[in-house]
Order: sequence, then C-alpha cells, then structure tokens
Amino acid sequence: MSTLRRACIGLAVAATGLLLAGCGSHPVARVNGKPISQEEFDKEVRLIAGPQVLDGIIGRKVVLHEAARKGISLDDAQVNAEVATLKKHYGNALKSPEFANVDVREQVEVRLLLPRLMISDEEVAKAVAEHPRAFEQKERATYYRMVLPSEEAATSARRDVIGKSDAYFARMADSRSMPNTNAGAPQVFIKGMASGAPDADAKRTFAAIEEHLFTLRPGGTSEPFVVTAGVPNASGKGRRAIPAWLVVRMLSHTPAKQLTLAKDKDQIREAIFAQKNATDEVTRYLLGLKAKARIEIDVPAFAVLQEQYRDAARTVPAPSPRAPVTVTPFRLPGTKAAGGR
Repeated sequence: MSTLRRACIGLAVAATGLLLAGCGSHPVARVNGKPISQEEFDKEVRLIAGPQVLDGIIGRKVVLHEAARKGISLDDAQVNAEVATLKKHYGNALKSPEFANVDVREQVEVRLLLPRLMISDEEVAKAVAEHPRAFEQKERATYYRMVLPSEEAATSARRDVIGKSDAYFARMADSRSMPNTNAGAPQVFIKGMASGAPDADAKRTFAAIEEHLFTLRPGGTSEPFVVTAGVPNASGKGRRAIPAWLVVRMLSHTPAKQLTLAKDKDQIREAIFAQKNATDEVTRYLLGLKAKARIEIDVPAFAVLQEQYRDAARTVPAPSPRAPVTVTPFRLPGTKAAGGR
C-alpha cells in the first residue's frame, strides 16, 4: 500500500496546480461580502504551485522517455490492477473536480518504472546474496480504522458499517473519527510492531491493534477496543495522551514468508527502492534525467526551473547504465536490519 500512498501524494500535488476550469466567473469565496474571483484565485495558484506542478510533470515525462530509450515496458495487467486498487481506496477523492484532468495511469506507470530503471537484476541478486536475512517478511495486514472518543460512539459507528463496503467504512472513518488521527486512510500493520514501540503507551496500543486485527478475515470488522491516543494540545504545542476507542476493518492479509529471488524479484526490488527513496538517491536520479534531457520552458514565471536543471547538469552526474552496483545493509518494513540481532 505504500506504493499507492506515494502515488496519491503525487496526484494531490498535481491537482493543487490545476486551474479549476469550467467554474466561469463565479467567486471562489467572499470576505465580508466582497468576492474573491476565480481569476484572482487561478493567478495565485499558478504563481505559487505552478513551478512545483510543472516540475512534477517534467519528472514523469523524463522517466517515461528513459524507460522507452532502455526498452523497459510494463505489463498492462499490472498497471490496470494498480490503477483499480488506487481508485478503490481513493475513489471519492479522484472523482473530485481538482483531479478531473490528472492522468492517474501515467502516475502509476512512472511509479512502477522507477525501481526498474534504478535497480538492475544484478543489484537485486547481489542484495539477496549479501543480506538474505533482510528478506524475512513478517505477517502483515492492511486495514482501515475508526478512532472514537467513547465506547458508545464506537459501538454506534460499528453498527453503522457492518455489512457495508470498505469504501463506506473509509468515508465513515474519515467523517466520524477524532480529528488529527489520520483515520479513513489505509494503514499497514506488521505483526510484532509492539516490540519496537517508542514508549509504553504506543506499545500497549500496537499490542491491542494486533490482538484484534489478526483475528479478522479480509472484510471483517472488529469489536470496539480501547487504546491510548496522542492528540494535539489546545495551545497547539505538544501532544497529550487520552483514551480512544478503535474499530478496525481488515482489507487484506499477507502471511509471513521468506522472499526468494526466483519468486519475489520485483518485491525485493521494491524493498531496495524504498531504501533509496528514504535518502535523496531517487531525487538525485531524477535530477540526472532532467539534466541530460532537452527541456525548454516557455512561460517566464516558471523559468526558475530552467536554472535548476542547468545547475543539475553541472553538479549531478547523469544516470549511467554502467554505474557500479553497490548495496548497503537495509531491511524490509517489519524486519530486523541485516546483520542485526
């Protein structure tokens, strides 16, 4: 699910810069009776978010070009499955006007191509040979959660979602949960997370989620159970711990297994990509692609990007298919670091 979540972040950034076409001359808002026009709003969005959105689009185009140049293609079935899953979990957001012109499929294709461009089969094989213990994947589940202030509220909310779809559960979680709890978004829980909890409250919360979540089958909904939640203080500074009631809905379950090169090469490649993405290596790779591409920006307001790409051409080495393979110790989420105890 992390792949989908990163894709949705990219979609949200892209939608920020879209001009809300079709809105005509209707005001966006009014302040003390005075309208803020659509034109004023569009101009501000274009100036503030425009360079970021254009940079994202350019980034996607150079990735697609590099993949075509190297003869790397994707299986349509895999792309279709990722797009379908994305729409299943974020369907309501993707139907909003801001996303009307966003190419969801292109976003997914770029996300799937990047690991294949950056990480060769040789690097995958070397990672497995040098760090076999890093690929002991623990049992995990993807789930939704509701976070409610009382047992009564949790019981009522559970009653309302029993027998309803996962998408309905997500909408109810988003609208009925306590604020600032990130409810309504898919979560991934890895069995044994309690052992790495930062404090006693978090340890108890993880243990309670694990106890209730892993007794469910996909589509199942737990009974309400109490945990300790951290919420922002009224002053806006720091957080405080309060009791909260959770109701969880399991979306999918993945048993524990040992990943192997023969069967799980793409999943191993994703793990290596996640390691690179946690540093600035993916950013530097994209800069390298932009540096060697012929990019011409015709809108003066976005000319700053041209300077950034020129600087990148002077400071970032362009990607090379002959770059030496280096693998540093890494770990899949929920596993011990390679070589660790």
